[in-house]
Amino acid sequence: MIIPQFINSFFSPRKIHQDVKSSRKGYKGKLFAAKKGEWMDAELKEKDNKLSITVSAGFMSKTVEWFKE
Repeated sequence: MIIPQFINSFFSPRKIHQDVKSSRKGYKGKLFAAKKGEWMDAELKEKDNKLSITVSAGFMSKTVEWFKE
């Protein structure tokens, strides 16, 4: 599975993801939200050198994209 290595290449050695599994649209798992101090459901999509992460909480969601050089 490439997603966990892709995430870790951006962040410190702390583990910020867990239970990442393949789904129809990419990957689903949990990411640690440091500001909230809790694990949140997330959808991860990888295309070329771009990683898109969408985290949902109730009816709100936020998508963040990273590009790897």
